[in-house]
Amino acid sequence: MKTMVHWLMALGIVLGVIVISPRGLQAAGLCSTAPSRENCDGQDPYDVGCWGDKRVIESQYINDSVTSVRIGKVTLYYSPKCKSNFSYVERLHEAYTFSEAYMVYENGYDEDLYWATRDNGSTRYRWSNMVYAPTGTSLKVGACGWLKSSAGGKGGNCTAAY
Repeated sequence: MKTMVHWLMALGIVLGVIVISPRGLQAAGLCSTAPSRENCDGQDPYDVGCWGDKRVIESQYINDSVTSVRIGKVTLYYSPKCKSNFSYVERLHEAYTFSEAYMVYENGYDEDLYWATRDNGSTRYRWSNMVYAPTGTSLKVGACGWLKSSAGGKGGNCTAAY
């Protein structure tokens, strides 16, 4: 019993350090509490607290470019709390794997950090880093996603830029 208590105390200390570390607090708070280009651009929406209030702007299916089989779906999300967009790609066909989930820009604004593809360990979903694009600004962004199969099939699609 004493060993179990020590083990639980050690686990609590480790979890406490992970949960309340300064880096974790900073990353989780800045974009969701003070949205700006500096605080939100290139951040993972899941990690910084922008996932929970996401709203669908547009979704498009992804079809194999040769067979026209529906293999996935790309969605452009907007987080009102974080005033940021991100792409989300869902794989709908087991024979296909992910290639990319990324953001595109209508007005030429582009940086490599938005090409990062994030996941939660799932083989079914992927998402991009965020782009700070509050409503009413001239910055227009869209979401894109690509899938491929080991047999050579592939397909991609993008939403419109909003």
